[in-house]
Amino acid sequence: MDKSQFTRFSLIQPNNLQDIEKIWINFSLISEPSFFQSWPFIKQVILSSQETSFYFLEIRNSHNLIIGLCLFGEQTKYHFLKKTTTYYLHQTGLPKKDQVYIEYNEPLFHPEHKMEALHHFMSFIQSKPLDHFILSGIKSSLYSILTEYLKINTLSEQSSYGVNLNQLRTSGQSYEDSLGKSTKRHLTKAKDHYKTLSLDFAQDENEATTYLLELAYLHNFSWRQRKITGAFENQDFLNFHLSLIKTTFQQKKTHLVRVKGETEILGYFYFFDQNGVISYYQSGISYKADGRIKPGLLAHAILIQYFLENGKSFYDFMAGNLSYKEALGKKHEVLYWIEANVTYIDKIRSIPTKIRNRLHPNPEE
Repeated sequence: MDKSQFTRFSLIQPNNLQDIEKIWINFSLISEPSFFQSWPFIKQVILSSQETSFYFLEIRNSHNLIIGLCLFGEQTKYHFLKKTTTYYLHQTGLPKKDQVYIEYNEPLFHPEHKMEALHHFMSFIQSKPLDHFILSGIKSSLYSILTEYLKINTLSEQSSYGVNLNQLRTSGQSYEDSLGKSTKRHLTKAKDHYKTLSLDFAQDENEATTYLLELAYLHNFSWRQRKITGAFENQDFLNFHLSLIKTTFQQKKTHLVRVKGETEILGYFYFFDQNGVISYYQSGISYKADGRIKPGLLAHAILIQYFLENGKSFYDFMAGNLSYKEALGKKHEVLYWIEANVTYIDKIRSIPTKIRNRLHPNPEE
């Protein structure tokens, strides 16, 4: 069978989106996607950009069984009259839209046919040698295979930190007991300041929206203090998440939480919930003038204990080499942002991007 017969690459139109949704949801029952690969997130990416042409890649084996799925956003640019087409895995290709910052991003693969599907996925990329492919936030296991077989330019790499709640539950320890002495001292100081602590989970979609807007205000305020534009200053970013909450909150796939002390609010936190994994995505924290009091550190600690007691398997801080993540969690993954089908000239052009990524590794953090 010809290689091209294993893949079907088709433009997504309004009249076939419903068919793709059905295929994606059914295949998700087999492939156990991350939240960023789940249909509610993918659909919101598609709906967020009318300026992007989206393509659906379907991978089948010789028995016509679907063994892989993914989506690409297409953008075309011209360099000295030379046309370059770039395909973005599960992204729009537009910086303001893609500030949603996708992680744990790869095609959906059938667990029993993953290597075969991956082979066809790489063959598909190789079949378009004049086009570029951007794969953002891919895991180290996929990265190691792609770098072996494709012409890759690594734009950025970041460590992910988290807490294995299943492991901690088996040990019988509380979360705080598992921490280092220095972190415990910071938590004690913060607890002495805030006194009684409570968690208020948004109970309905309207309350979740209110919490998100409060989070956005605090988030932007803290970034303005540093003379940097916060993620929620980007209206596209805010609109994306307001819409995402509408389609995921009732299914308990997103959580908005307010953390309160006796007389003041520590902050608001925004989580994704997929297959028992709680992914910390965003927060708005009411920082104190006294930098020795750490409301964010304390809030995470009590949230982790809550999810430990409520049966979740993992608390993921996601990508970013930040001190509080190292203090509260352990490194469990490295994520990569790469460009495939690159030439030497492309690598030279990407140097400013690499420098920017090193200086500001996570614009949403």
